[in-house]
Amino acid sequence: MLAPGQTWYNHSICRRNIAAYCSRRVKPGSCSLPLPLPQQQRRSSISKEDLLLHELFIGGHLQQAIALLFDLPSPPSIHTYIAFLKACGTCRSLPFANQVHSHIRAHSVNLTGLLGHHLVRTLAKCGAVGDAVVLLRSLPFRSVVSWTAIISAYADAGYGAEALEMYACMQEDDLHPDTCTFVSLLKACGSIPNLEHGRKLHAEARTRGCAFETRVGNTLVSMYGKCGDLKEAEVVFSDLLLRDTVSWNALLSAYVEQGEGHRALQLYRQMQHEGANPDARTLTLVLRACSTLAKGENVGCQVRGLIKEQCLEIGRTLHAAARKRAMLHSPFIAKSLVNVYSKCGMIQEAQSLLSTLSRPDVVTWTAVLSACVEYGQGERALQIFRKMQEEGITPDQVAYIMSIQACTTIVEMAEILTVDERAMALDIGKAVHADACRDGLAFCLNVSNALLKFYGKCRAVLEAEEVFTFLNQPDIVSCGAMLSAYVEDGRGDEALCLYRQMKNYHLTLNDAVYVCVLQACCLMGSLETCTHVYFELVSNEVDTDPSVSATLIHAYRGCAMMTSGEELFEALPQPDSVLWTSCITGHAEEGNSFDSLAVFEMLSMAIGKPDNVAFASALSACNYSGLVDEALEIFLSMKRDFNITANAKHYGILVDLLGRAGNFEKVENILGQMPMQVNSTIWLGLLGSCNKHANSELAEVAFKNASGLQPKEMTAFILMSNIYAEVGTSG
Repeated sequence: MLAPGQTWYNHSICRRNIAAYCSRRVKPGSCSLPLPLPQQQRRSSISKEDLLLHELFIGGHLQQAIALLFDLPSPPSIHTYIAFLKACGTCRSLPFANQVHSHIRAHSVNLTGLLGHHLVRTLAKCGAVGDAVVLLRSLPFRSVVSWTAIISAYADAGYGAEALEMYACMQEDDLHPDTCTFVSLLKACGSIPNLEHGRKLHAEARTRGCAFETRVGNTLVSMYGKCGDLKEAEVVFSDLLLRDTVSWNALLSAYVEQGEGHRALQLYRQMQHEGANPDARTLTLVLRACSTLAKGENVGCQVRGLIKEQCLEIGRTLHAAARKRAMLHSPFIAKSLVNVYSKCGMIQEAQSLLSTLSRPDVVTWTAVLSACVEYGQGERALQIFRKMQEEGITPDQVAYIMSIQACTTIVEMAEILTVDERAMALDIGKAVHADACRDGLAFCLNVSNALLKFYGKCRAVLEAEEVFTFLNQPDIVSCGAMLSAYVEDGRGDEALCLYRQMKNYHLTLNDAVYVCVLQACCLMGSLETCTHVYFELVSNEVDTDPSVSATLIHAYRGCAMMTSGEELFEALPQPDSVLWTSCITGHAEEGNSFDSLAVFEMLSMAIGKPDNVAFASALSACNYSGLVDEALEIFLSMKRDFNITANAKHYGILVDLLGRAGNFEKVENILGQMPMQVNSTIWLGLLGSCNKHANSELAEVAFKNASGLQPKEMTAFILMSNIYAEVGTSG
């Protein structure tokens, strides 16, 4: 290969080399080019230089051909220029096309006729559409083929409006579209999308007898699908006289793009029934339909689980079909399979398939990351994120959001984090944050929002504030995350200050924000703000989630106004379990345990079956007032009357109550009956009770277990030291 600008032939010996080359390699008439001349005339009129040029660019040696072209003493024939331009168009080489154009201009070759039209087509095909338009307008005669080349170039590049504008110019030349023109125009309508113009073109294609041609019909199906008119897409599809694989794929794509996964699968079954031959795109589209269905955002959990099982079965069947047809080498199929397995929760299968891809893109990696986060596998997600970076893939926004959410998942799923564990989780998140800064994505709104939530969960308020400060225009999610961070860290004053600032942002508040604001009211005992929020909800007729009403009741309790909270509760038409539980907790935390238990009894009668949260609230009410017998009865009734299995929280409340009462015999019985491992919170609570009642023997057991679970937590050591000191003093 020659370096740019290097001349292949010395001008002084050019003709001699050409003659020698032609005598060895080229025989008259051996180049089968579409020259509109009689065979004998063509043989006699084509020069040896032309034949050599043909030999070079037909063989793909365009660089050598360019060098020879500029070294010729005179320009080649028009037909050689045309063949040259076709070769440039085939390989989409704009630099070569520009050099040929430059040679034509330098030799003042007349562009009237075929040469001008071919130059327009080549420039358009190579992406220089603007230059092609200028050249076309300068030609005295313009053809349908030339205009179609321009229209096609715009349509292929996604500039649908410009393509339609060129069609209007073509009509001014009193030219009528052919099949190729209709295909490009319909593609343009689909890309905008412009259904009205697409329908007009459909009518015109009918008038000109093109509508039932397979290529036009396929593009019509695609256009209607992209414009959201599935009914018309189905009509066109059913009217096609000859359906090829592209036809089926066009309608499949329409269903998938409009989120109609079920209809896509039904069409695929019809395709199999009619004996149509699916290609790699067919399988890719069906797999995408499975992914859409498995995502199942608009269905209930049970239905979603059933759909996922069906999608997984279809995905595995298609996986086997792709293997049988030797299609697994297609990156589109492999990526779609990874996506299906990820959406269906089969993370190991997705990861195994991912490892077989030669160079999976960031979207494929992110599909597996997303699945790990969705199914609570935060650590695995971070391992995959690091592996992706090691493979040289630069994460995009979605990948960073997923990795930050993975960090958040780790924090959320840990029941209790020690200081060291919290610091480790925070360090990992900070490392991801640093990577996002390096890649210039940390200040993207969605990435920042994910960081705000993560730092809030870690109670790293300073880091959260730094992220929030750099946001140009925080949205409701940003403000909600920052509010939540303040509330998580007990900073009610800062939360209420931000709430007042949000009024200046002209944001529409959502339920999550109202919950945070009311929680802040509870922290600060701000009855004024609590009442203001309630007035805002009522005056704006906001249809709030039950969680907002529950938090409002809780906030009234925090402001020592449980009477107002109870009035709100009684005014609700059909309070759910969350609201009942909030009322139970509100009375209990005000010290009105008997009122709390009365509400619990009413809940049992109103709903029929309290949930485990309501039972925890009732047990807490007993704990506040030391009601041991009542607590034991409630605890026993969980399994006996309602078939609810007690969890660690229920056991913990009961152990704490019995320990406070000094009933250590029952404490030991309860601990022996626990089906799960006793956590450090229960052991620390028991250690405090042992300290109160000077039970050094049981204290040593509690200390051994608490320090074993959290060896770096100093609370157990301090309590045990106090117990030993008390025993020593009394002894």
